[in-house]
Amino acid sequence: MVLPILESCTLLFLLGLCTSCISSTTGGSAFINVPIMIFLGFPPTAAIASARMTAVGTSLAGISQFHKFGKIDYKLAWPAALLSIAGAVMGALFTTKLSDATLNHLIGGITLTLLFLSYFLRRKAGAEVLASRTRRAVGYSLFLITSTVGGVFGGMGMINTYIFMMCFHKKVVESIGTRKVVTLAVSIAAALVYGVHGFINWYAVAALMAGTVIGTIYATGFMLRKGDRFIEIVFMLVTFVMGLKLLISVA
Repeated sequence: MVLPILESCTLLFLLGLCTSCISSTTGGSAFINVPIMIFLGFPPTAAIASARMTAVGTSLAGISQFHKFGKIDYKLAWPAALLSIAGAVMGALFTTKLSDATLNHLIGGITLTLLFLSYFLRRKAGAEVLASRTRRAVGYSLFLITSTVGGVFGGMGMINTYIFMMCFHKKVVESIGTRKVVTLAVSIAAALVYGVHGFINWYAVAALMAGTVIGTIYATGFMLRKGDRFIEIVFMLVTFVMGLKLLISVA
């Protein structure tokens, strides 16, 4: 059962403040936001749709900060963003056809899969394994795949960061800044699909976005100065527990 509006909005605002730290560094706040919204009583489709809409504001806040520090490679970002729009639309349309029970298990499975894939890519980031042109072609192709998952669920920031690191040889901070343009494109495309289908809970979006935008502005400055190793460890532990709970939950 969904909590009263005032109580749920307060909790979502605080949730946004906390998860914005993760989103600003590693990406993947959807791994936490969506499961917690479901635990609070929101239907899975409403949780996913509202989180995708929230990500529009969060991405804009993050882009503004990374742009100030010159940490966005727009030449790489725009082609990746355009490819990602197509994938996001396909993923979002797919989600609208699923039942709540199926979505609960799908979210749990995606959470754990992406968590372990993120860890694998982190270990491999920076490895010279492909020729330059081939590597770039593979990188852009991967964005079409990750954006499809992003349209369904979100949480692809960490994966996209490593794609920029591995396939385009960008440094960590610049990879994070550049992938925020991709995240913005995916979020807008998915939010439009969910909005047309009436799945977005605008009270939840207002509360969650207020928290994430405020948190993103401050957390991004901290990340650019200090790095994100500690937050990444905490993020992986929390998302593992939540993903596992969703995966084994009984509909």
